[in-house]
Amino acid sequence: MGLQLLAVLTDEAKSSPVCCTVASKAILCEDRFAESLKKLLSVPSRTVDFEDDNLIDSHQNVLKKKVLQILSNVLLVFSEEDNLLEVVGW
Repeated sequence: MGLQLLAVLTDEAKSSPVCCTVASKAILCEDRFAESLKKLLSVPSRTVDFEDDNLIDSHQNVLKKKVLQILSNVLLVFSEEDNLLEVVGW
């Protein structure tokens, strides 16, 4: 649910420009968000043929795709900013 909400908050087609900018800046600049997303992406995929393990792997892949969607939304929001590096504090 949390990842879905972040996906909506950062999607310019579903949220206001101000909401997208604030959510995107929080995701890129707040360590807790960045670290959480990084951890979700770094979970290794497993290749085990057991039915339960396949469900786990499928769930992990869904989570990774959602994280990548959020990061894509964030980058799209900031691609329209002239001062992207200043916004994210780099």
